[in-house]
Amino acid sequence: LRHHHHGDVMNTESRDLAGGNVGKYIIHIAQHWQSYVGGNSRLVQAHTNAPHAELFLNGQTQGIVDVPWIGFAQWTLTFQPGNLTAVGRDAGGNAIAVHTVLTPGDAMNLSLSVDAPSESTGTGDALLLDGFDTAMVRASILDSNGRVVPGSAHNVTFTVLSGPGRVVAVGSGDPQCHEPNQATWRSAYHGLVRAFVRVTEHRSGDGSARDRMLRIDAEGNRRTRVLASGTERRGVDDAIVVQASAVIDGKVVMDAVAIPASPDEERHGVLQTAHRWMRAM
Repeated sequence: LRHHHHGDVMNTESRDLAGGNVGKYIIHIAQHWQSYVGGNSRLVQAHTNAPHAELFLNGQTQGIVDVPWIGFAQWTLTFQPGNLTAVGRDAGGNAIAVHTVLTPGDAMNLSLSVDAPSESTGTGDALLLDGFDTAMVRASILDSNGRVVPGSAHNVTFTVLSGPGRVVAVGSGDPQCHEPNQATWRSAYHGLVRAFVRVTEHRSGDGSARDRMLRIDAEGNRRTRVLASGTERRGVDDAIVVQASAVIDGKVVMDAVAIPASPDEERHGVLQTAHRWMRAM
């Protein structure tokens, strides 16, 4: 909630109303809207920097409330499955921000996406093959309409199918989870689980630095392959193909993504990526 609240107050991105927000205004419903979480009577909170907010349940208004500065709007209502929509309104009553949550169906499928590297998160468009760079991939448990099922806790397994990478850790954000972090599997939390995939090749940058690394490498050049100077495949990019799988309703479902990887430090180095992203803002 802290992330959404401060993001709402500080957000200055301009979007049209069809995209949910106008100008500097934004609104976000904090709760999921599902039958098996929260009981029949529900407290719904909407974090927004608009001066007023209105909530609709299946098209019926639940009232307009004033939003205090650096505060949030809230309503108490009886659960009904369907469409829950919050609308931020200005002093004249005009809609300036919209957010909708829908009641999900049963878990049916799984999708895999890349959170980093991603231009949308300011983390570039490829991993750097420096032996350390790490990607973050997200597995989402979905219903038949492609919506995330927040109540899902299915176990998800991650596998590197090809390319210079390995799964080094997993996480779900569940503060009560005691499953191992350094593993290739994890139970979903609120329908989501993440894996961290590290590159297993070092062929970027100064060749003499890699030669020194070969002499001191505690792993003996086994888990991370360090290419000596003069032996690297210059200009050749790779992709790390990662698969996620889970058993849902007795069936194995899976999805895969390709994570670009490159030895080009001038484009995909950490500082270079950060500088490019800052210039684009």
